[in-house]
Amino acid sequence: MGQYDVPNTLGPKTIKELEEKTRFITGKRKISEFVTAITGRKEIPLKFEYLGEGADRYEKVLDDEDYSDAFNEAETIRSLSNNIIKATWRTKANLVYVGCGNGMKVLPLLHEFGKTHNPLNYALLDISPSMLLKAYKNTRQNYKSQIIIRCFEWDFEEGNFAYVTDYLKKNGDPLNLILFLGNTIGNLSDRARILANFRESMSFNDYLLITFHMVPRHPEEAIRVYSSSAITSWLTTALDNIGIDSTAGTIKVSYDKKRRQVEFHFNLTRDVSGSLDDREVNLHKGQKVLLATSHKFSRSEIRSLLNVAGFKIKWFHLNKGSTMANVLCQPKQL
Repeated sequence: MGQYDVPNTLGPKTIKELEEKTRFITGKRKISEFVTAITGRKEIPLKFEYLGEGADRYEKVLDDEDYSDAFNEAETIRSLSNNIIKATWRTKANLVYVGCGNGMKVLPLLHEFGKTHNPLNYALLDISPSMLLKAYKNTRQNYKSQIIIRCFEWDFEEGNFAYVTDYLKKNGDPLNLILFLGNTIGNLSDRARILANFRESMSFNDYLLITFHMVPRHPEEAIRVYSSSAITSWLTTALDNIGIDSTAGTIKVSYDKKRRQVEFHFNLTRDVSGSLDDREVNLHKGQKVLLATSHKFSRSEIRSLLNVAGFKIKWFHLNKGSTMANVLCQPKQL
């Protein structure tokens, strides 16, 4: 795990460390995971799309009007800030943003917590050094009060991050409020395992705020939201990075009613080859590569998922259009 502890300013050496790591996949373990997925299952795990240039492409997705209008999460967080503070404030808390992206959507919550937390202890966790750097810079630029930002390069799919949460309590405030936003949980195939990783990283007095995208009333609307050129460009990042020409196929966006999820497939129209490190990747005409899924949840599914994973729900909030739920929960004794 890479950690960057930055009390008030990010020194040149640490900036260099992050910027030097803004490449695509490095490390034998990650390379093997990627190659096994694309060659063995014809899938590309979505986390790999955030690496390297993918961080810049993902920011363009967030700027897309159709997507932002459907899931205006920053505005929802703003409206819920007081409720979040009232529910969690027993003592001062570290804010822990897992899968932080560019960090912009939580700024309203930072400003609200900053009224009682001086300095504010804030941790950013992401698999992508590029995203960590963007989130750090965006926070520094937009949050002017005293803040301690600690950045951790971490893949939460690999296991718990108790090292981080324990470190924060020893070096910051005695409580952790973990943020897991953007329906990131809906992009993962084994949601129960991921929630177990979170629970193993928490004490009974810690809190977890999760955003879920809800089952759409009209599936065709869900497809439209995800059909922008910005999303298409972002989802071909991994293919581009291993030298596979994205014109060798077409991306099809569909909604699987049975699985309740939006699916993105790259349909090959000709044979193509690429490579990662010393590993060759060959794809053939007629094959389909699953680039991403975005699962949509019902109320009952959310409650069942959290219950089985060992969480108790403190409150459940639906936005005005019922497209998104924010759920605040805590670990329960099993």
